[in-house]
Amino acid sequence: MVAALLATTAISSGLSAIANESHLQKITPEATPAFEVLAGPLDRALAAFGRQSRTQISYDPAVVAGKFSPGLSGPASREQAIVLLLQDSGLAYRFTDPASVLIGPRLAEATPAASPGEMAGGAPVAADGSVLLAPITVTDQAGRGAATGAGFMATPDWVYETPESVSVISREAIKGAAGARDARDLLGNVAGAYVNSSVANSPAVSPNLRGLQDMGRIVVSIDGARQNANRTLTSGGDSYVGSSGKGFVDTAFIRSVEVQRMTGASAGLAGSLAGAVTFRTVGAEDLIQPGEDWGVETNTTFGTNNQRFQSSILGATRIIGTPLTLTAGLSRQDLGEYRVGHNGTVEWSGDQSGRTSLMGRDNWSSLLKLEGDFGDLRTAIAWTHQDKSFAWSQGAGSAPSEERAMVDTITATLGWKPADNPLIDLQARIWMNRTREETLRRARGSYPASGYPDTMIHANYLTIGAGLDNTSRLATPIGAFRFNYGVEAFRDTATSNAASEAITAWPELESNFTSFSPAGRRDTASAFASQSWDATHWLTLSTGLRYDWYRLKGSPTYYGYQAATTYTASCVMSEYDFRLSQNPNFTASAALTRILRNRCGEAYNGTFYGTGSAISALSTPVSYPATTLDIDRSGSALLPSATIELKPVPWFRPYVTYSQSYRPPSTAEAFFTGDLPSATNPGYGYASNEALRPETAVTWEIGANILLDGLLTERDSLRLKLSSFDRRIEDYIVLGYFYPNATARQYTGYVNAEGTTRMRGVEAEGNYDTGRFWIGGSATWLETDWPQKVQGSWYGQQTSSDAVQLYAADVPPKFKGTIDAGMRFLNERLSLGGRVSHVTPTLSQVKTISSDGTYLTNDYTKFDLYGSYAVSGNVTVRVSVDNVTDVNHVPAGSRYPAPGRTFYVSLQTRW
Repeated sequence: MVAALLATTAISSGLSAIANESHLQKITPEATPAFEVLAGPLDRALAAFGRQSRTQISYDPAVVAGKFSPGLSGPASREQAIVLLLQDSGLAYRFTDPASVLIGPRLAEATPAASPGEMAGGAPVAADGSVLLAPITVTDQAGRGAATGAGFMATPDWVYETPESVSVISREAIKGAAGARDARDLLGNVAGAYVNSSVANSPAVSPNLRGLQDMGRIVVSIDGARQNANRTLTSGGDSYVGSSGKGFVDTAFIRSVEVQRMTGASAGLAGSLAGAVTFRTVGAEDLIQPGEDWGVETNTTFGTNNQRFQSSILGATRIIGTPLTLTAGLSRQDLGEYRVGHNGTVEWSGDQSGRTSLMGRDNWSSLLKLEGDFGDLRTAIAWTHQDKSFAWSQGAGSAPSEERAMVDTITATLGWKPADNPLIDLQARIWMNRTREETLRRARGSYPASGYPDTMIHANYLTIGAGLDNTSRLATPIGAFRFNYGVEAFRDTATSNAASEAITAWPELESNFTSFSPAGRRDTASAFASQSWDATHWLTLSTGLRYDWYRLKGSPTYYGYQAATTYTASCVMSEYDFRLSQNPNFTASAALTRILRNRCGEAYNGTFYGTGSAISALSTPVSYPATTLDIDRSGSALLPSATIELKPVPWFRPYVTYSQSYRPPSTAEAFFTGDLPSATNPGYGYASNEALRPETAVTWEIGANILLDGLLTERDSLRLKLSSFDRRIEDYIVLGYFYPNATARQYTGYVNAEGTTRMRGVEAEGNYDTGRFWIGGSATWLETDWPQKVQGSWYGQQTSSDAVQLYAADVPPKFKGTIDAGMRFLNERLSLGGRVSHVTPTLSQVKTISSDGTYLTNDYTKFDLYGSYAVSGNVTVRVSVDNVTDVNHVPAGSRYPAPGRTFYVSLQTRW
């Protein structure tokens, strides 16, 4: 059936959508939208036109294969543009509505026996000779949100048409990453992106973009549902130095990953300081092939080096008689403790003997998604559940602690986009993410003399949120306008508790173990509006304004320390007078009387104490006075942004962008109390800082996009994205010493750094593909200037040190680069490729607090090989060798060495 072969290109990123075809014909030439479509393969020309005009184009790929288009430059109506693009192709077209067109062969090219109204290649033929393809309802696949394309890592073209620093990891690249242990491995090759791996076995992901990470600086979300769980940053054997983000993602269910390295006035960026990483899950359209009612996909990977296996199954079906589809999936991952590389050494720094945290993990995940397509209205409800078990070390000589993370993410979305109304493109969403962590912290030391017994810690983080935005498009005599406006809000609620033999006996000890996940609440709300104006066909001006508001509410308790006091008797009375006071009839010999009269002291509760003797009843033991704060504060900011994009020629698009951003303190930072784990006394090292201010940033970016087709051959394509940025942050939040009030002792807590934190760099990402071979890659040069001081004087008291004690994120290396190249054979069924990555040392983020130890990095170069073979249209085998040269290295942003040479084999089936 033709329906089984149909591929639909639906594009919606242009600014010139018109309400109906008659409107198109009535507007003046000056108001007619201008298009820039390069000459080249017809399928690419149609895709480019669809993106620019927001036209839904449907066709059989076999019909356009091998055909070329002369391109288009200048103003035209939709129909005029289609006529020009199809010139000399021998193809017919038919508009099914003002913004949807079907393309197929003319009658002369159809089956000889065909006649008007009959089937040509399985499709009905009209009297005019055009093919009447059945209407197809599709999603916005080729515009923003498309899953694949011609760029680096199969990045879709909209990335190279967007005047901002954004990257996409496609579904194709995710499937090809047979050796990916988790989402961190997927992000390693993205320009400007680093991923902290401070616990080598932990499945949590905390992306670092341009030097910033953790505590919501980078929004991490699954289908828009924020993964806001965080741990505080402290030193100690729990190995969480430098990694507080606790986002959990199963790559088996991920359709694409969008990495946005700037902020602006758009949905999903409330409270973000430096961008977002958005994981999008698969849907029915990714699994059900055209013309079918169901589809199943399986992926199974086995690896050496104790990497055991990863396996998943995904299935989708249309619910017959309804516009609904149902998608379900199950995933399992079993990884053991891996061996590091043999070639080269990495340096250990710290007071332990080089203990590594390389224990394995056992993870289960599931996905359930119900989608509805009601024409102009589309809905979806999705639920993902993750159950991840792993272990980590507390340092040399300690038993590993065992952790289990259970994560539930629920999203409900609604999209309303009437075909005849360009003023409405409404998106509504509500979501919930709940992260529950259970940690069995094994005994350390010799309790009760020192250390602590086995302790179970529960940390819960619940985030609920909602958002609503709309996009309106207008075509006017002075150019096309696009307006986007909306609101979003979310609430973070953190709770934690700990239980052990010691805590049962002394409840105040609990804060020693809950300091990493303090309880509290944060509310965040935002309203935003932006506009984009195509002033001419070569100039686009965009502006935006965001209003962010937050509120922090909680009652943290911190402890002080009161040293023991000993009361000693003074010379108040003689012992003789004391005895007389007790017994008026007391008598003694002359000698004893002299002795008693010479003994001086003090009486208490009927007992005489000689001068200098301790009176225990009047002495005080060591105490830990508690102070409970009632924190309820809020703040807000107006955040403008602007972009100028130039298109001097169709293939070259330089731009300049300005944005302001604002991040309020997280619950972990605002309610930080307790101390490092201990059972000898309540922790009195950490306290909440009621004066903690939000971080603010100003970022400038200059960049350019390059898109070329048919550069050297008829089939080749070049995609290149370049950017240079300069970000300056005020009130960056770090760990330092401070006084919480005028009469308190000195504590460690989250404070604002003095001075400006500056990050600037250059990024490049691109790909050249001829069909037979490809070469692509990314490169990042980064310079970071971190402040060295915090406020030293608090309430008239001077701290013992005003140096930063611990930065709140990793300091990425100055350079990292990746080159990826390969060739295709046997009609592109066989692909063989290789990748080389070079990274300079990660810079230390620890200042004066000493941790249990960490590995330091040196320059390293890593080689990988991979290949895939499509056995059939439904079966693909992939193989890869990760770390071919078995180099011992610590990845950028990590604390522990990566696996040594590892072989992987993966089998994918589709039915």
